[in-house]
Amino acid sequence: MDRLFALKVFCVAAETLQFKETAHRLAVSAPVITRSIAELERALGEPLFIRSTRQIVLSDFGRQFLPKAQGLLDESEQLFQNQGNDDEMHGVVRIAMPILPFNDEILAELLTALEPYPHITLDWQVGGKRLNVVEKQIDVGIRIGFAADSNLIARKIGQIHEKIVIAPKLLAKLGKPADFADLKKRYPLAALADENTGKAWAWHINDDEQILANPQFYSQEMNAVLTAVKSGRVVGHILDCVCADALANGDIVELFAKVPKIQWPVYLYRQQQTAVPARVKFAFEELARIVGRRFIQAA
Repeated sequence: MDRLFALKVFCVAAETLQFKETAHRLAVSAPVITRSIAELERALGEPLFIRSTRQIVLSDFGRQFLPKAQGLLDESEQLFQNQGNDDEMHGVVRIAMPILPFNDEILAELLTALEPYPHITLDWQVGGKRLNVVEKQIDVGIRIGFAADSNLIARKIGQIHEKIVIAPKLLAKLGKPADFADLKKRYPLAALADENTGKAWAWHINDDEQILANPQFYSQEMNAVLTAVKSGRVVGHILDCVCADALANGDIVELFAKVPKIQWPVYLYRQQQTAVPARVKFAFEELARIVGRRFIQAA
């Protein structure tokens, strides 16, 4: 048994009182947490938690043992603090980003945060293709949507949705569509191309409405779709953060604004590993701060 790790598991579990959340924070699987607590209890000869079907609470012994465990962890942190941190702030951090309108601003802020660490090499990969995180050795990334991956530690940092938008001159020419059937029948539509398949994505509006567009314009670049919409050539289904400025400037207007839209979660992720270098943890937390703020502003 790794006693220092078991003590860390115990201290985090004592704070969260949830083994699942403890596993999430420590970037390990839930069975690892359960096994570590059981081994520590056997070594101490006392139960640390009282478990029920609904919750766990600290036992009397667990409450008495907690400050001792925290003290031992503090001492171990001080012992190793100056041994490995400098080395861990050397090396490559590979970051995978979807195509977002403020990627350049995100990168600029991250590079500023990394200024104290000139020996970190940043591998910044931007695209819409779903990457094999392990094969490509991605350290940190952002995903949009509900797809889950048990091999990743994920933190929700925001949510976004699409808007149906049209240029004023096309609206003046064709009028407002009566409904989605009318929109599909009479209006030229644009679509975003799936980089993984090359096919056009359907418009997923909500659980009740979906449009399988036969697009008159499509591109892998959502900014290109926005340009086509602003030209008056097509109607588009575009992420709110991408079309916000054009809407504010009056270059485009929104259709079906009162219809509920799917809210897509935005996740920051990293690989689920027992040992995570300090440089990766640093990049993860900085991106959570930088990107999370962007989505708050865009909402």
